[in-house]
Amino acid sequence: MEIKAVEGLNFSKHAAKRSIERGITTDGQFKNVLEHAVDEARKKGAKDLAVIGSQAVFVVNVPNNVVVTVMSREDMKDRIFTNIDSAVLIPK
Repeated sequence: MEIKAVEGLNFSKHAAKRSIERGITTDGQFKNVLEHAVDEARKKGAKDLAVIGSQAVFVVNVPNNVVVTVMSREDMKDRIFTNIDSAVLIPK
């Protein structure tokens, strides 16, 4: 079951839980930026995307429009992303 995050883009239960645990909040403006990043990556053929912001990384399954996990910058130290075919850098 998916939790509705923004029109067309959903957060999995896992991603929603991680967002809460890690204190990552997303306001309406940020959700628009995130959705735009996913849409642009989709146009380039992305399937599994890392959207990298200044405070967090959102891993998105593009064909299903689902954020599958969220990681704060503190959690990213010494982390390796696998099974990602694309990345988008965003300002927030």
